[in-house]
Amino acid sequence: MPRAYVRCDLDRAVHPDVQDRMVADVGVDVVVEMAASHSPFLSRPDELARLLLDVRAGL
Repeated sequence: MPRAYVRCDLDRAVHPDVQDRMVADVGVDVVVEMAASHSPFLSRPDELARLLLDVRAGL
């Protein structure tokens, strides 16, 4: 099953450098970036939904 990861560039809870390490450790097929904090589903739900639909269409 393909895996995707939304990297939140403005995250202060899980720093983007840590996110990059997690992605490398787990192995992810698609990484997309979003200028959002730790909870984009709260702060930018419409943008996140569009992004996830785009990712799904590309997999």
